[in-house]
Amino acid sequence: MPPPPPRRSPELARLALIRVSMLAGVLTFGAVVWFLRRGGNAPPVTDAAATLRLAGAVVAAVAVAGIATFRLLAGRARDPGQRRALSIAGWAVGEAAALYGGFYYYATGRPLGYMLGLMILLVSFVFIPVTPRRR
Repeated sequence: MPPPPPRRSPELARLALIRVSMLAGVLTFGAVVWFLRRGGNAPPVTDAAATLRLAGAVVAAVAVAGIATFRLLAGRARDPGQRRALSIAGWAVGEAAALYGGFYYYATGRPLGYMLGLMILLVSFVFIPVTPRRR
């Protein structure tokens, strides 16, 4: 008879719940923006689209750099509490990019910024996993 699968610690379950909550919030925001845009209840596209696009590029670049930094710091952390805090901070940087993408979609009507931000959030989940890597 095979041994039972190892039980996940409650702390890892909480971290997984945090990630699911972040993703659910970003997806809900995107759905609301899509609904508002589709229904015509969003602001008209302004001349500030170029400025918002530039700001979005800066947010995306800072988010990618932040994710890489937090991954490195979390990987080097010896204390599990510090590792968890750094992991959450790395995911939050990815979430910030996704939320800006949702704002960009709302303000300009172009969903590409939202999709890019969502991709950055998902990349943060892959690069900063819930379970620490074995050494």
